[in-house]
Amino acid sequence: MKFLCPEKECVYGGTGSYELNIPQEACVDEQNIATPFCPHCGNTLVKSEYVPEPFEQ
Repeated sequence: MKFLCPEKECVYGGTGSYELNIPQEACVDEQNIATPFCPHCGNTLVKSEYVPEPFEQ
């Protein structure tokens, strides 16, 4: 699961928005996960709804 910081003026020093990746196997239940916060600005991170394209053969 990928979470992104929605704050436009976040003090994160990298390129783009701050991103937190949590491996799927680390989450017992996707519906009952703690609320992640940006360590740079303190805002609530939002879950990315990106769904990868299926692999074509």
